[in-house]
Amino acid sequence: MRRTWVVAALTTALATSGVGSAAADTPEDRTLGETSVNEAPESRDAEPGAGDVSVESGTGADGVVAAAVSPLQTPKAAWPVTGRLTVYLCSKASLQKKCDGRGPTDEQKRKIERLLKRLSGLSGVRYVSEDEAYRNAREDGLRVRKGAIPASFRAEVKVPDVKLGPKLEKLPGITTARVWRTDFWAGRAQAKVELCGPANCPGRGAITDHERDAVFEALRTLQGVKKVYLESRRHVIDNWRRVTYESRTPVVGEIFHLTLTDSSVFEQIRPALRGLPGVDQVSRHR
Repeated sequence: MRRTWVVAALTTALATSGVGSAAADTPEDRTLGETSVNEAPESRDAEPGAGDVSVESGTGADGVVAAAVSPLQTPKAAWPVTGRLTVYLCSKASLQKKCDGRGPTDEQKRKIERLLKRLSGLSGVRYVSEDEAYRNAREDGLRVRKGAIPASFRAEVKVPDVKLGPKLEKLPGITTARVWRTDFWAGRAQAKVELCGPANCPGRGAITDHERDAVFEALRTLQGVKKVYLESRRHVIDNWRRVTYESRTPVVGEIFHLTLTDSSVFEQIRPALRGLPGVDQVSRHR
């Protein structure tokens, strides 16, 4: 679908009286500094070069330099071959019989950590407490009660193997263990803005072109946002299926992915989008 993106125009100060008189003759119903172009970001053959946004410039007869601004398309790159492991520990809220309504003992946690650090292909093993998991979820805008997300061990996996999870779940103190493939956007973006699709926003349908334009304009003009990518719903689904090893179709829409000058910029994103329709949720890439 072709979309209309905002065009920002910069008026150049030229030292010729001819240009000045041409500007003065501009009809009143024409607005210098704003116009629009139709673009289809998905159809471009290559990712635009470095910069905040993709830009096409041209100089009109009246001396106005117009820059056509649109989101960057998803980079054409290979899917990640690495993965990550999450080992959730028993907690008071666990329903599994082996957990017996309580968390693992300190000795069980030490044994689990030692085992993970000895396993070939795992690196960066670290413990995530219930409090840290809760803070991360709240920061990502998720409405969860404290204690709903159990403590866990997490690690990077050189070669993902889904069979590892069920093997670890047999150990005392562990409720669930999952191996995931690395997300396509890991290392490429620091934040994401999930947009309304056909069914992921209750009471409404997919985001409209006009609504998407407004969200993009708010993001690209936000101080500290370096790049804005628009990921198509098709790519979102493909990425989700690869990460989770599942074949079903998730309830998702398009996603804007952002690169930021520093992590503190994330706190400005939600306020900048407040009141704009078509936004599902805002979260960090972790």
